[in-house]
Amino acid sequence: MFEILKNHIDKIIPNEDMDRLRAIHRVKKVKKGQVLLSEGQVCTQTIYIVKGCLRVYRINDNAEEHILKFGIENWWINDGESYSTHKPSKSYIDALEDSDLIIFDESDFSGLLESSPALKSYADDLSVKSYHAGTERIYEHMSLSAEDRYNNFLKKYPTIFNRVPLHMIASYLGVSKKTLSRIRAK
Repeated sequence: MFEILKNHIDKIIPNEDMDRLRAIHRVKKVKKGQVLLSEGQVCTQTIYIVKGCLRVYRINDNAEEHILKFGIENWWINDGESYSTHKPSKSYIDALEDSDLIIFDESDFSGLLESSPALKSYADDLSVKSYHAGTERIYEHMSLSAEDRYNNFLKKYPTIFNRVPLHMIASYLGVSKKTLSRIRAK
């Protein structure tokens, strides 16, 4: 399974760093519905998705789920806030499909980042892209109609749409399931 990650970043990371990355990885197979992080736990792992689909979400005081992000093959996922601050998470991460994952513990991964400029640069690039995606999503929520947000979601994430229940897409878009159904009927 590590070969899939290796192929994904092979041109970026030198062989000696790849060997060190291989030495600290752990493979995990999870079933659909399995929770990987719960609210109140500290996120101490970063996850590379080899196969499957995960989500990061929060639950508000009315027990409503608000999906912050999805993750599919060749994506990295964690609760960035808890991971970087070592404070309890406000979020959950669970599997929407049976998934094959590569897990890196924060202590091992951080040490490797400190000693590998190429891997550090790659991780920084991922963080910047994640930040920009989050900023763009906030802007879209503030300035675009529900229909435009839906159309943007389809363009940006066409492979996720068919893998995720509609009520979760509605949650991600910040609309009701009824509104999403009406938009899709157009």
